[in-house]
Formats: sequence, structure tokens, C-alpha cells
Amino acid sequence: MARLDERLNPLWELKLNVRNNGAVYSILPAGDGFFIAGETGKLGNRGFFIGKVSPEGELLWLRDFGSWEDAVFTAILPLENGLMLIGSVKDERWEVRSFDFSENGKPLDEKALVEGIALTACFWRGELVLAGYRGENLWLRIGERDVELEEGSTTSVLPASDRLLVGGELEGKAVVVEISGEGEPKVRELWENGWVEVLGGEIAAGVTGDWEMVIARLSP
Repeated sequence: MARLDERLNPLWELKLNVRNNGAVYSILPAGDGFFIAGETGKLGNRGFFIGKVSPEGELLWLRDFGSWEDAVFTAILPLENGLMLIGSVKDERWEVRSFDFSENGKPLDEKALVEGIALTACFWRGELVLAGYRGENLWLRIGERDVELEEGSTTSVLPASDRLLVGGELEGKAVVVEISGEGEPKVRELWENGWVEVLGGEIAAGVTGDWEMVIARLSP
């Protein structure tokens, strides 16, 4: 982990050793520092970790937990009085779980949410949104509602007041899927042989199958 100045010069760097094989996948700013979270361990003993770092780069606390055959980190989300870490874990099958913590890292709750693999998550209209894939299909779960489209996966979500934009891949094509209310999802095909990695405002960014970067502007 590193903090950069306005010119992208490093102010400090922090290296962590969590089970000798960890990676930070998410940073959540807090008033007195930064929450960090990610995956750790190796196949057969995979887990997650969550911690907090001061603005000066001091590790304030770190907690690693879990031992599954495999695991995929999804997201860390703010709660009213704490944090929620979401990850997908596998023993006999893949399922998405949530882990609630206090702001000091105390475990508060753990829930098995649904079968599948979530690659990203957010809150939209007061409901938890999970996005990833189930089997070979692109899959979303909005509250208790499941949305599936054949042969694909989601990799990014962008919540707005009136709609939810989801980036990913369908049948080999980079797509953005628009969800609004209870209606059918609208699919926008962007480019062949690739997928969307990031959504921001009117911009979708991703890669092709040859690892070439693509940036596209979306029409309203």
C-alpha cells in the first residue's frame, strides 16, 4: 500500500505479510485513516483480511480469518456503525458471504447470502447489490431479485439514483447492462472480444482479448 501526493510521488509505502501470500484489493477512506481488505492464503487454506492504516502509514490493526478450499474477495462497504466485507468462498460449492465488523475490527456477524461468485458489490436504493457470475451466466442479485443473462460475467457496477449500470462481458463482447426498476435489463454492446472493467460517469473502460485497453463514452 502507498500514499501519493498530487504529483503521484510516494509519500510512504507499507508492506504487509498476511499468511505469506496476501493482496490488498480494496481501500475505503475513513476520517482517521484508511480501511484495507483483500485475500490471503493459498488453495486449500484461502481466507480474507481486513485492517486499518493511519494517514501517516502506520498499521493500526489487522485481522485475517477463514480457511476455505478457495476464496474470491468481492468488496468492502461502509455500514452505519461499522464495515461489511463481502467475499465468495468454496468448499463443496461457491457461495457469497458477508462479514460485518466494528470500526475497531471486532467481528459482529457472518451470513451466507446466496450461491454464486460475486466480483463486485454496492448498495443501491437501500438494497445490497451483488454482481458476478453463476455457472456460465452473467449474474446480478439486487436485494432478493436475481438477474441472469446467458454466458457472461459482471466486473463493475455504477449506482445512480434512477438506474444501475453494470459492466462486464456477454458472449465474448464487452457490454454495459442498465437496470431500472423491475423492468427487463437493457444491454449495450460496446466492442468485440473483450470486457468492461471500470465504469465512471459516462465512461466505460476495459480490455480486449489481446489485452489492449479500450475507453468508450456512453450515450445518455
